[in-house]
Amino acid sequence: AGLPFKDIPPVYLPPADARAAFQQGDVDAWAIWDPYYSSVLLQGNSRLLIDGSSLNLTGSFYLATRSYAEAHGAFI
Repeated sequence: AGLPFKDIPPVYLPPADARAAFQQGDVDAWAIWDPYYSSVLLQGNSRLLIDGSSLNLTGSFYLATRSYAEAHGAFI
């Protein structure tokens, strides 16, 4: 990789469409999350350029609906 974002023409697609475009060679690279990238890697015709393991150095994220968060604020 090593390309700055300004040097690529990004294409924004839903995961299933992006996978199809990648597998058909319509796009050269794909930024996606699991389980999509793992399933493509298991096929053996792709390689991982970089992952996001260095992006979240402070811990995990937890998501909740607003109503749950308001009702269980002490827990969260």
